[in-house]
Amino acid sequence: MGNLLDNAYNASLRQPQGSKQIECLINSDGQEVIIEIADQGCGIDEALRDRIFERGVTSSASKDHGIGLWLVRSYVEQAGGSIGRRK
Repeated sequence: MGNLLDNAYNASLRQPQGSKQIECLINSDGQEVIIEIADQGCGIDEALRDRIFERGVTSSASKDHGIGLWLVRSYVEQAGGSIGRRK
């Protein structure tokens, strides 16, 4: 979750105006746990949206390594879960 929160925080900082609020919702229906993280940040570049969980893909201006979301997806899938994004 740390990487997801870091990404939300950094996206919020790149948004000059508006809310800097980050929401983290954790719910369980007894069979699965659903974790949602939402921000009002700059969003994900349309060209990257379908690839953000691939190794080496980054939206960072500093061109970071692009392994954070790839690792998150790997860990979630190893635990039998799934991960996705919304607009």
